[in-house]
This record gives sequence, C-alpha cells and structure tokens, in this order.
Amino acid sequence: MKILTIILNILLVLIIILSVFDGEWQGEDIWYLPLFLSPPVASLYVILRK
Repeated sequence: MKILTIILNILLVLIIILSVFDGEWQGEDIWYLPLFLSPPVASLYVILRK
C-alpha cells in the first residue's frame, strides 16, 4: 500500500508540473500552483522520511 501511495503521489506531481509546461496555468492561476503541489509533496515527504 505504501508503494502505491508513493507511485500515485509522484504521478500527481508529474501531471501538475507537466500541465505547467503545457501552458494550462495562465495568468493568475499560477498563484494556486503551491496549493495543488503541497499536499502530494508533503505526503511523499512524510512517507519517505520513515
């Protein structure tokens, strides 16, 4: 289960980062990027820290 969580969080971060490069985050939407990136990154940090 831990491996599945790690894989899904990495995929979610990659999708968000690729959407930035694709141009989906335009104008003031870019200010919401940390809001979408922080939960999966924090989850990965907590899981991988142990």
